[in-house]
Amino acid sequence: MREAVTVKAEAESMDEQYQTRLATSRAEARQRVDAIYKDAEDQARSVVEAAQKEAEQSIANVRASLSEDIQRTRQSLEAQVGQFADEISEKLLERPLS
Repeated sequence: MREAVTVKAEAESMDEQYQTRLATSRAEARQRVDAIYKDAEDQARSVVEAAQKEAEQSIANVRASLSEDIQRTRQSLEAQVGQFADEISEKLLERPLS
């Protein structure tokens, strides 16, 4: 009978140790999973920020290029205003101006 009580006590002690180790292992696993999620979120945030910066730079480059194109086109058209005026006048008068 003593032996059965001793075996039962040992089994209960081993069960407690097992439950304690299991709880510790689960807590460590949760911490690792949480750390992995946090790292993934940080990496995703970094990727999004980098993409936003790249997009902003691309937009700025396109705007600058468009602005330059508009300025060149405007200058070209302004240089041709006299010629356009002569051509329109000749067509309206149906004769050369010179």
